[in-house]
Amino acid sequence: MAILHSFAVTWPNRRNMGLLGKAIHFGIGIAWGPVYGLLRRHGGLGPFGAALASGAAMSLVLDEGVVPALGLSAPNRDYPIFTHARGFLAHLVYGAAAALASEGFGRSVERTPRLA
Repeated sequence: MAILHSFAVTWPNRRNMGLLGKAIHFGIGIAWGPVYGLLRRHGGLGPFGAALASGAAMSLVLDEGVVPALGLSAPNRDYPIFTHARGFLAHLVYGAAAALASEGFGRSVERTPRLA
């Protein structure tokens, strides 16, 4: 927080905090998308495995690890197990959506090689 004050950065007011939270959430979702591609192309996983692995990793690394560690949420023990399970399942759906988008886009741009 002291670093932010040294740069004259102030926290947004309550009204804008929700918008900022959504923007950060979507931005992280976009930034995490390449994890699916890396698992799929270089990890030797098929679409289903890469989707599950990227979604599960996102949930465990970010939601259960980084976010509480940075104080951006309450500690994990403050939430009921149902909340953790729901978040985990939601991130598996994210992995499936990343798979659908990546595989669909990949097929749409594939070209057959030219024969000389």
